[in-house]
Amino acid sequence: MSNPKALPIACTLTPGDLRERLGAIQTLAREALLGYERNGLTLALRYAPAAGGRVRAMVTADSTAAPS
Repeated sequence: MSNPKALPIACTLTPGDLRERLGAIQTLAREALLGYERNGLTLALRYAPAAGGRVRAMVTADSTAAPS
C-alpha cells in the first residue's frame, strides 16, 4: 500500500461545480453546524441531528468525486 501522505491533493471538479459544491457546504454550515473542534490537522464538525442525511450526501459526493 502506498503512503497517502505522498499523494498530491487535487480537485477534479470544474470551476462551476466547485462553486456549487462550496455554496452547498456553506448553506449546510449556516443552517445546521452546531460547532467544531480542531486538534492539529483534525477538524471535528458537529451538525444538528436533523441534517444527518445532508451531511452524508455531502461526504458521499466528495468521496465519489475522487479519481480512482
